[in-house]
Amino acid sequence: MRVVIAALLASVAVAAVGAASGAAKPPAKCAKTDAPDLAFADTNCDGIDGVAAHAVFVAPFGTDTNPGTRQRPLRSLQAAVQRAAAQRKDVYAAVGRYDVGTGLQLASDVSIYGGYNRAWKRSASYGVLIAGAPQAVLGNGVHGVMLQLVTLVAAAAPGDDLSVYGARLVTSSVTFDHAHISAGGARDGTAGASAGTPGTAGSVGGNGGYGPAPGGTGGGYAGGAGTGVTNVDVVPNGYPGQGPGGGAGGAAGLDGSNTTHLPTNGANGGDGQPGQAGQAGSGGSAAADLAGATWIGRNGGDGGTGQPGSGGGGGGSGGDYEYTSSQSSGGTGGGGGAGGGSGGSPGTGGTGGSYGGGSFGVYLWQSQVAVRSSTVAAGNGGAGGAGRDGGAGGPGGKGGQGVQAQMTKGGNGGTGGAGGAGGAGGGGAGGPSIGIFRGGGSTAVAAHSTLSHGPGGPGGPSSGHPGDTGTAAGVV
Repeated sequence: MRVVIAALLASVAVAAVGAASGAAKPPAKCAKTDAPDLAFADTNCDGIDGVAAHAVFVAPFGTDTNPGTRQRPLRSLQAAVQRAAAQRKDVYAAVGRYDVGTGLQLASDVSIYGGYNRAWKRSASYGVLIAGAPQAVLGNGVHGVMLQLVTLVAAAAPGDDLSVYGARLVTSSVTFDHAHISAGGARDGTAGASAGTPGTAGSVGGNGGYGPAPGGTGGGYAGGAGTGVTNVDVVPNGYPGQGPGGGAGGAAGLDGSNTTHLPTNGANGGDGQPGQAGQAGSGGSAAADLAGATWIGRNGGDGGTGQPGSGGGGGGSGGDYEYTSSQSSGGTGGGGGAGGGSGGSPGTGGTGGSYGGGSFGVYLWQSQVAVRSSTVAAGNGGAGGAGRDGGAGGPGGKGGQGVQAQMTKGGNGGTGGAGGAGGAGGGGAGGPSIGIFRGGGSTAVAAHSTLSHGPGGPGGPSSGHPGDTGTAAGVV
């Protein structure tokens, strides 16, 4: 998509570009001053468009041990800016490519004028290319700067900053005049650091016996066996499992009577309920609220840990046979119920993916920029990183087995509930692609300029919440 910004600076007149040869008609009378202009006229008669005495010269054929004159130019554009700042001069750059590492650092009141050939004749056809990564030009606290007839090209760089900036300005004011500014594609975010760990299985309940059988950790205890003593039998129910939704304890069997009915078996304990799954992490949003001197996007949130499963209930004791005669003290004891299994432990949550880097033609933070008769282009935003899945919950422990004691059997313990799965991590937000980004109250005015952008980076995938697609716009 291309956005053409109409003439917003009514007071700015774009001068006609001179002939490609750089030749200009000599003035009838020499002027005292001659700022470099787009008519390329030598109005002060010093043999160059501009003021030779007020310039540090730089050229690909120069050497940084030179004094920076027309006859003996410097080689490094950064060295030229530093010398010009010390001498209160501007920089005149000859045609060619200047690699500036992590970015050319501007200095206050030092402007850079390109378009000169080896003989220091000036024309729009003499390209001056400034290439850096992750930015071509950096202005930090600088003012009174113009870059004219230059091309800025930025590429992604290794390191913490995933973004790319044709020009990045922080608390600065800069003018670009007849410039071409472009940022390459940004780097992708990374997937979440780790998937959630699975929960462990619950422990098995103890088997029935004469006396309460232990449950697995969190599982219900079983009722003890009947005493078999006439008229003083205690035939207990099983205990419920621990945790919300723990299995109910099994009912004790009925005692038998020698005149009406036989004793009955104890009931099995109820199964425990599974634990609740952990919440999925939020997907990274495309909001710019974390941006500052550099772009910071939104990572995906981490998934939550699940809840443990509840324990199974203990089995009830079997009923015993009860004599109505008090002549005998030996009844028939009922079988003991078994303990319930414990609930499985939960899975932990997966971690969220990181945001993708942004591509910005011009990135502003608390800054002002004027763009005149220029092109500004942003590349593709980086993809957000994937959120990692949460761990599965552990299975519940099995209940123990009730025992048979003569005529009745104790109930089996209930199975513990499975642990809840951990929540998936959210996907990171895709990176933006923005021609001019205005952050921190920045302002930008463009006249007769073309802004273009690529697609925003796709949001990171997630089985929970994917990240947002990055913003794509000419100006934000």
